[in-house]
Amino acid sequence: MNSKVIVLGGRIYCDIIFSELPSLPQLGAEIFARRLSVNIGGSANTAIALKRLGLSAYLIADLGTDFFSEYIRVMLEREGLDRNLIQNREFPTAAVTVALPWQDERALVSYIEPEQLPHYPTDILDHVPAQFLHICGMGTARHHLDLVRVARAARMTLSLDCACEEIDLWDPVAREILGSVDYAMPNIDEALAMTGARNIYKATKQLGELIATVVVKMGADGALAYSRGQWVDAPALAINPVDTTGAGDCFAAGFILGLATGCSLETCLRYGNVAGGLSTLGAGISAAPNLEQLQEKVTGGPWQSAEHLPAPCCEKPIS
Repeated sequence: MNSKVIVLGGRIYCDIIFSELPSLPQLGAEIFARRLSVNIGGSANTAIALKRLGLSAYLIADLGTDFFSEYIRVMLEREGLDRNLIQNREFPTAAVTVALPWQDERALVSYIEPEQLPHYPTDILDHVPAQFLHICGMGTARHHLDLVRVARAARMTLSLDCACEEIDLWDPVAREILGSVDYAMPNIDEALAMTGARNIYKATKQLGELIATVVVKMGADGALAYSRGQWVDAPALAINPVDTTGAGDCFAAGFILGLATGCSLETCLRYGNVAGGLSTLGAGISAAPNLEQLQEKVTGGPWQSAEHLPAPCCEKPIS
């Protein structure tokens, strides 16, 4: 498998995850987690998940002089991820998230070093002859719009993870970015928020007026796609998650693997669901699968019921 994927990340998060909590914390009280893990997060999740799935992954990102950057360097080396496109800065670039998984959800507290990150030279994409560019967040796409334009002109396959950011569909820059990518991967809440729709089919079709293929991540309810007037969906794995941190990043990696190996859109969705689902069996992306593990589950399941769309969204697709 010789497909190369560049992940445009900007910042690499460090995820500190307190899991197996007795309850969510309350003001004035102290609780103790039974498990603690410190993992790489954000854009590095997708790059690492891609590498584990057998693709050649390259991460464009910044690391600085802070403690968290030093920790991330060690972890990237341990994963064997190529670091040739990572820029070493002479100032702190800390980005940290504390995650508190609780039942099927999680509470998050994040910090980003206020130092503005520099732009990357437009020829950075020439350093690796990659077929795919995956963009981690609309904010990253905005800050590096020149790279998005260069990748589009080079006919790379572009994918975008919306990354829980507010997106104004009438903003001209947002419209340019969404119109430039081949695949956008919002989660269900992002798709509904971007469009103001109450029905996921209506939201997805509205997004499809701007984006070639819209892929909506719906967690335990699977994934839904709208491409050139056609609807495709795929169920999720039937599993009991431990921690959902990074599941969306791993979904993107599985989906891109499907694209890189010439799979149908439905199979790409299944690959994404399996990669994202298996990653929830450990803290962060510690359980992100390798290729053999993914293929075993794609073949054997088990899958959620075919009636997997959430109740508020189960109206028939509009034509």
